[in-house]
Amino acid sequence: RSKGIQKPIEELAEEAKGKETVSKAQMQMDEELDEVKYMNKVSLYTKCVTIRDAQIKEKASIQAERAEEEARQDMLMETERLKALAMYEEREHKRIENRMRGAAVIRAQIQEREAAHLRDLELKKQEQEAMKRHIEQIQEDDRMETVKKNRNAKLLRDEVALANSEQIRLKKKE
Repeated sequence: RSKGIQKPIEELAEEAKGKETVSKAQMQMDEELDEVKYMNKVSLYTKCVTIRDAQIKEKASIQAERAEEEARQDMLMETERLKALAMYEEREHKRIENRMRGAAVIRAQIQEREAAHLRDLELKKQEQEAMKRHIEQIQEDDRMETVKKNRNAKLLRDEVALANSEQIRLKKKE
């Protein structure tokens, strides 16, 4: 054959097929060798270790994400707990303040009532003393009136007795 003439396509296809078959056969033979087997085993082990390492890293990453999420959730729950505690303490503080204010109002009312009661007692005492003085004054006036009446009665009796004696003397002169 000359250089300028090309091979027919079927020949080329058969040559390629032959070369492929030879290549496959050569590969199978190569794989049968102990060194090749060892190399394949090491390659397979390396792939397994790489996959396992990737899985371990992925698992660690997932655990880290989970731990981070749990920490975030814990922080949120703690924040909410602290807010609730602060609200409770504020309500409790206000309740205590309200009780203290209420108690102060009640004490003030009690003191006011006691003061009013004392004022009422003092007023009653003053009224009783005024009434007693008034009664004593009336009794004094009555006594003075009685003394005056007795004096007037005595004067009248004395006058009558004097007038009677004068009449008797005049009658004796006649």
